[in-house]
Amino acid sequence: MRKLAVLLSLLLSNSFTPSPANPSSEDFAKTTCDAVSHRSTKQGERPGKVSAVLSPQNTSKHIGDYVTVKFVVDNVHACRKGHVYLNETRDYKTCFAAIISAASRKFFPADADKAYKGKTVAVTGTLEMYGGTPKIVLDKPEQLLVE
Repeated sequence: MRKLAVLLSLLLSNSFTPSPANPSSEDFAKTTCDAVSHRSTKQGERPGKVSAVLSPQNTSKHIGDYVTVKFVVDNVHACRKGHVYLNETRDYKTCFAAIISAASRKFFPADADKAYKGKTVAVTGTLEMYGGTPKIVLDKPEQLLVE
């Protein structure tokens, strides 16, 4: 019931942008980028007590929860809008990713590829769905721990 309420609130707040049934790579990236841009303009990521430490495979069951996800960064990608995606696998359409928002980019290392690729990271934040996959948007460096 709680997950349904979270999903409805996301839909009503326009922070969730549904993706087309079979999006092209460009459409998928644009939809996700636009949603992150919209979300990063909102103020006040709610800090909270971490409810769980998860692997990327278990994230879809915890949408709306404040969690920590631990994974190895396989791919780093910067989109045109300035967001940086730390992807769990090369297939960014289906994998978990931590997203450094463009507005917060200045607080993170300039060379994200060198800083994160191939390293185990733990990211903490509210799990959200972007483009049909779970993501955590990083607004502060404290949300990202490189192990």
